[in-house]
Amino acid sequence: MSYPITVPEKQYRKRTTLYEVGDLSLERVIELGEATVKASKVMMLIKGDTIIYNADAFQLSNGSLLDKLIEQLPGVSLKNGGQILVNGEFVSSLLIDGKDFFNGDAAVALRNLPAYAVNKVKVYRRGAEDSYLTMKDTTDRRQDPLVMDVRLRKDYHSRWLGNISLGGGTHSRYNLRGFAMHSSDILRFTAYGRLNNVGDTRRPTEGDTWSIEDFSTSPTIDKEGGAEIYWQSLRSKAYMTASLKGGQQIETIGSGTMSHHYLTDGTSYDGLEKTIGDNRSHSFEYNGRFVLPLRKVFIEFKSLLEYQKTEQNTTSQSALLKTLPSAITIPIDSVRSPIYAPYLISDSQSKDAGMTKNLTTALGGLVKFVSPLTGNTITLDTDASFYDGKASNHYRGDRFTWNVSDRMMKENRASLPSQTYSLGTKINYEISLKAFRWKLSYGYSYLYTKQDRDISFDIINSYSYNARHNRHNLQSDLEWIKDGHILLLRLPLSFEKRTANDTRTTQIQKHYTLFTPSFTWLSPFGLYAYYNLSVDPQKMSQLFDITDTYNMQQIYKGNPHLKPSQQHTFELNYSSKAKKSAQAWHANTRYSIGHNEVVYTSLLNTATGVYTLTPKNVSGNYLVSLDAGYSRSLDTQNHWMLSSEVGAWIQHQSYFTTTSLTNMERGSSNSENFKANLRLTWRLPQLQINLKTGIQTLSATNNRANHYGGTDWVNGILLNYNLPYDFQINSDFTLFLRSGYSLAGIRHCSSLWNASISKSFGKHLGCRLEAYDLLHQLNSIERIATASYWQEKNKLTLPKYFMLNAIWIF
Repeated sequence: MSYPITVPEKQYRKRTTLYEVGDLSLERVIELGEATVKASKVMMLIKGDTIIYNADAFQLSNGSLLDKLIEQLPGVSLKNGGQILVNGEFVSSLLIDGKDFFNGDAAVALRNLPAYAVNKVKVYRRGAEDSYLTMKDTTDRRQDPLVMDVRLRKDYHSRWLGNISLGGGTHSRYNLRGFAMHSSDILRFTAYGRLNNVGDTRRPTEGDTWSIEDFSTSPTIDKEGGAEIYWQSLRSKAYMTASLKGGQQIETIGSGTMSHHYLTDGTSYDGLEKTIGDNRSHSFEYNGRFVLPLRKVFIEFKSLLEYQKTEQNTTSQSALLKTLPSAITIPIDSVRSPIYAPYLISDSQSKDAGMTKNLTTALGGLVKFVSPLTGNTITLDTDASFYDGKASNHYRGDRFTWNVSDRMMKENRASLPSQTYSLGTKINYEISLKAFRWKLSYGYSYLYTKQDRDISFDIINSYSYNARHNRHNLQSDLEWIKDGHILLLRLPLSFEKRTANDTRTTQIQKHYTLFTPSFTWLSPFGLYAYYNLSVDPQKMSQLFDITDTYNMQQIYKGNPHLKPSQQHTFELNYSSKAKKSAQAWHANTRYSIGHNEVVYTSLLNTATGVYTLTPKNVSGNYLVSLDAGYSRSLDTQNHWMLSSEVGAWIQHQSYFTTTSLTNMERGSSNSENFKANLRLTWRLPQLQINLKTGIQTLSATNNRANHYGGTDWVNGILLNYNLPYDFQINSDFTLFLRSGYSLAGIRHCSSLWNASISKSFGKHLGCRLEAYDLLHQLNSIERIATASYWQEKNKLTLPKYFMLNAIWIF
């Protein structure tokens, strides 16, 4: 028998020779016994710039939603509000099977889509939908935004996918949620809803958080529902999407605050505050979009309708005191007691009832086409919006001081209607060559705002305000690609005319010429550099020479001499990934410095505790930040996974807080923040254990050598264990250690233990028993350090409860 063998030679030539091979016999026969092959599931696959995660490689508790799966992906972190980061870079859109979902609202998918339906999660860069019209080299997508594409299992296509969960618990707690989706090649329908009184956007034992504030939830009744239709034409690739969302939230408010205020003259004061009440909000939102991509024309239409109603009823008490000796603690309910007279400056108690109604409508359209004369693309873009707001407020306040002449009682009712009209249009002309692209654009926008404030029995602080803003914008974008390097230079030049009228004073008019360039460099080895100059003209309402005494404890004065503020931003980023051990790492540093930034000077009246605020320009405030992350598998079987994050921030701020106009000197503060988190995951077919430890520090020092700061430690263990007979146990225990706090009642050592046990009955039914805060030690503490004060706030949290859930999966 002849076998051809090909041998490569120089200059890319090949030589093929036929070789005759006779029969080959085996001298020894070996019989092999049975062998069991155990293949570990591939967790992550890298193909060029695309990362593909295998959902089956991650062990999740029964009934887990998409957010729980996303949290476990190597190199991925999930922030509050549904923001997703991959190797430190924000994900611009969350797609389902390559299609937009609820107009890009990632939170809807994260909190409702069941994780069991996911096959793979792909992360890649996606260009604009109209980019096919240009001659740009589509193989280089590094300047395009990052998207996350959730791919569903094939058996959930062309059939209904959904789940319903009904839960009831102790202390009259309840939690009901449902989700349903049906998709085909041309049509997808999705609906979801939830109703609970535990403020539930995620379940116990499903939190990848590093601070106790993220675990805690204020007592809230949460109602939300929505639906979406996505239609796509197989013939023309046109598609249409329409989504509806609506809901109601009733939040119980309760907080206690302690603050320490530093003045530029070296003196300091203490503040105590308490707030109770409730906040009710109603919302409705419609989003519509139609896209028609033709061979040489791209057409898009967008529409928006949004309605919000908010009602708030609060009772507050705020006390200002002379700096207290460390041995003295004053309860805020007792500050008016005569024994504390040497310390009390003022104590204000108020009741505030308000309501706002906001309606927003917007329409937009875009047409992009290839010029028949030059072959280059031309884009026409226009949009218009209308906003109508109505607000009312009933305020009753009582200010107490030991000097009878400084005491005050005030009650007023205010009506605050407002309207805003906006119109914008823009034209782009784009020239694309092989390695060069130049885009010229012109845009015009018009904005009209009208706002009134009608206060009963207070003509001085009532007003009617309107403003007009005309803007012409010229912009040149230059992009050059060479040897894997991408250089992008943006040169926008704006001409603005702003006019404002306030019935309490004379009209003002301003003209601005604004130049805000930016520069971007992308290297072929993962390095990214960016510079931007932003210019922000001051608000027109700040330029009026008026004094507003509407707030009993806070007087506002305008400043006609304000200048536009500027900010220079420099950023350097490096990210990379490797197939070996599923490694991913990133590092980012950022520096920004401001010029003519607007800060508020504060003049404190030590007899009444009233602050007078005036805007003022300052220069020299800066922020320096550095963050980095690294993740990898520690063994070839992907049983051990390590992930880490580290970050540091240094901020310099200026402030003007004093008790005398003749001593309005400038103060400054330097604050330093540091955090480091380490997580180790051990995965087996029936068991997964997560160990985590982290530290976060916050410290600040002002120019008077006053130092304040604190440290938070967190250590935790999370366990998921699959038992026989389809039982599953989940446990999440976290220990929090605090130092540097001053607020009375704060636990410096507290534990949080959430747990659940679940049972599956076949493929479609299940139940789950949950326990929230078993040790009853959860509290929410928030610390804030600014240039002029240090604040600690203790907020009301949901108490311990147990809940039994019944689950139906279809």
